[in-house]
Amino acid sequence: MKDSFEINKNIWTNIYKARQNNLAYPNENLVRYLFYLYPDKNFSELKVLDYGFGSGSNLRHLDALGCDVYGVEICEYAKQLTLEKLRDGFDADKLFIMDQEVNLPYEKKKFDLVIAWQVLYYNSIESLAKVLYSIKSILKPEGKFIGTMARKEDISITNSKPRNKYERVSNEVLGNQAGSRLIAVSSEDDIKKLFNMFSALQIGYFESNLNNIVCSHWIIYGENENE
Repeated sequence: MKDSFEINKNIWTNIYKARQNNLAYPNENLVRYLFYLYPDKNFSELKVLDYGFGSGSNLRHLDALGCDVYGVEICEYAKQLTLEKLRDGFDADKLFIMDQEVNLPYEKKKFDLVIAWQVLYYNSIESLAKVLYSIKSILKPEGKFIGTMARKEDISITNSKPRNKYERVSNEVLGNQAGSRLIAVSSEDDIKKLFNMFSALQIGYFESNLNNIVCSHWIIYGENENE
């Protein structure tokens, strides 16, 4: 039986191969939150990993800010779309294609910030824990983490069926994402349990509703405790 990683990888490979989900602009909530976290920071001092960079809109924004930016994805076609958006001279070797969830090619304590935006919930609950601990391991002491998880109100969750307490399978309403393996998190208490490897947790959410299409995501901020 195929695991969640392989199923999701095949689905997203087809999406990016068809040049779908090719977003032009960074997520506005991420843009705002970055400046909230670093109001006086010289972004060129930050080494940042975009975990799940997709078609590259957020990564391009980070690069434009001056960050020393790296990215990981599960699909070579996503890398191609991203390189088309980036400035001439960007080092393509900074974009790494994973062949499993936790295959991160970085030394421990490398990054000041890891961003995992609208990606972590495409997982099994077991692999999510492994991914989060791998992210923690590559953060510097007092390094920061920002991530999102789908809320139960989100279109991806309302158009899916449950496998167990957390895991779901999306249905045909989601079109090219049908069959995706997803995680739905109902409460802040569940977020605290799932992300308990980080200190100084802050939990919020953002939501939009247009034509009864609801996009609703938890936003999670945490730090790597100085050991």
